[in-house]
Amino acid sequence: MKQSLLIFFAIFFIFSQVHLNKAVAQPLLEYNEISSHITKERVIRISLPDQASIEAAEPERVQQVVNFLKEYWQIWAIDNEINVQFYFLPTVAALKQLEENKIDVVAINIYQPEKKNVLYSIPYAKFKQTLFQRINHIETDGFQLTIHSNNKNTLKFLSDNISRQYFADLTELLNNHQKFDAIYSTKPWLLKKELEKFGLKNQFYINKKDVPEVNLHFTTRKNDRNLLSLINDNLRQVKQAQANLWQEKYLSSEDNNFELSLGNYTQALTEQEKQ
Repeated sequence: MKQSLLIFFAIFFIFSQVHLNKAVAQPLLEYNEISSHITKERVIRISLPDQASIEAAEPERVQQVVNFLKEYWQIWAIDNEINVQFYFLPTVAALKQLEENKIDVVAINIYQPEKKNVLYSIPYAKFKQTLFQRINHIETDGFQLTIHSNNKNTLKFLSDNISRQYFADLTELLNNHQKFDAIYSTKPWLLKKELEKFGLKNQFYINKKDVPEVNLHFTTRKNDRNLLSLINDNLRQVKQAQANLWQEKYLSSEDNNFELSLGNYTQALTEQEKQ
């Protein structure tokens, strides 16, 4: 496919030991200046995906992301001398509880511009999406896209000239594969497995060019700017060596679609830049 799909994906996840002090270059003076606005008595309540959400996605891969986040936040708590408590919720429920001041951080979220009462951290990881495109697609025929997802808002921002059809049942989708030029799935690992099972592996190839990566963010309430500033400062301080260790420990499997974004951020920002 020569033209770019310019896809802005709305994936709804599910979609909820090296000490960090040794992995950063700066001492905690800057952190303490910020965290002085956050009382030491405060417990930061962090939402992670619940087990049902993990099982509904792909248990092994998503569980590894959750394991990384647990370790990250445990170290964050030690570095900043602030207690944390984990809650396990689906993303939709977590965002509602964030709004109701029942939790303070949603640990896995994507940027949603329509959400006006939340703040997003700088990205800590990215999800590499996958489009399976038919090998013999002819450009002049138009482009018929099928989407394997339980949510019909997935790919809602696609251009109107791209025809699309949704399937919650992957078996039903593959039984009708002749009608489509490309398949997008919120579970690409499962689609890849099923294409092989149906004997369709050689009819599709993975198109990485036209599919953007999705950034993952921590999310706080809009009025909790001091907390977000502290979160961002800590993310910026992570060294590349530490990021590499975490990537290798949790996200290095062959079919893994997650990659950490840490280790390359500018560490010194002015107060104006932080805003």
